[in-house]
Amino acid sequence: MLITGIKITLILLVATSITSLLLGTIIVIMRISRIKVLRFFGTLYVEIFRNIPGLFWILFFYFVFPELLPQSWGDTLNG
Repeated sequence: MLITGIKITLILLVATSITSLLLGTIIVIMRISRIKVLRFFGTLYVEIFRNIPGLFWILFFYFVFPELLPQSWGDTLNG
C-alpha cells in the first residue's frame, strides 16, 4: 500500500515537472517573441494565472472541472 503511493507520487512528480518545464519554456518564448500576437497571448496567459488566487483553481478543478467531463470521468475524479 505504501509502496504503491510512493510510486504514484513519483510518477506524478516526474510528469508534472516535465509538463511544467515544457509549458513554461513555451510561454517564455512567446513572451520574448518579436511577433506581437505571440507576445500578447504569452503575457495574457501569465497575467491570468498570476492574478487569480490558487485557492480558486483548487476549488475550480475539484468542483467545476469534473462537471465538464463525461459522467464516468467525473465520478472517478471525485471518488
